[in-house]
Amino acid sequence: MNTAKQTDNEHMSRNQAARYCGVSHRTLERLPIPYLSVDMSNTDTGRTRRLLRYRKTDLDEFLEQHTVVPGQAVAHDVAVT
Repeated sequence: MNTAKQTDNEHMSRNQAARYCGVSHRTLERLPIPYLSVDMSNTDTGRTRRLLRYRKTDLDEFLEQHTVVPGQAVAHDVAVT
């Protein structure tokens, strides 16, 4: 089993992803980071809940593109809606 590939494709919950990025889960929801949304239905109760999962590679890419190094010019801003 290739553990490096597993780590690259690791999926995180909204709270795990927010902690990983160092922001609140509400801030994370407003950032332009792709996520997987899965509706889970419980046939016994009739309830449906939505699971959000973020890929670690997407989080790492976003953080790398939006990290500001002191003394360097900022290339672009993130629009938070």
